[in-house]
Amino acid sequence: MKTGNIKPQELLEYAKSLHGTTLETTAQHRKFLFNVDDKGFHYTPTSTMKPRIQENKYIELVIERFNKEGSWSPQDYKDITMNASYLLAVMNKYVNA
Repeated sequence: MKTGNIKPQELLEYAKSLHGTTLETTAQHRKFLFNVDDKGFHYTPTSTMKPRIQENKYIELVIERFNKEGSWSPQDYKDITMNASYLLAVMNKYVNA
């Protein structure tokens, strides 16, 4: 398990293997379509089909805090992003890969 030592570049490389797949959030089990590009991660909740983007700079900030605090709660990142639940789902897949 890679908890506490996630490197943004390694997560990005892993995330590319998930590109185009359907994932689900860990807390509420909400399904979303996941895509990756040079700007960051794209999440499209299947319930609304309204895409959301998370730019790389916010991904890095969440990872930085996660590495310090180790929290899997989206609430602990709400000051950084409202899309933490999606990013944490990707991170969870990564640490358990």
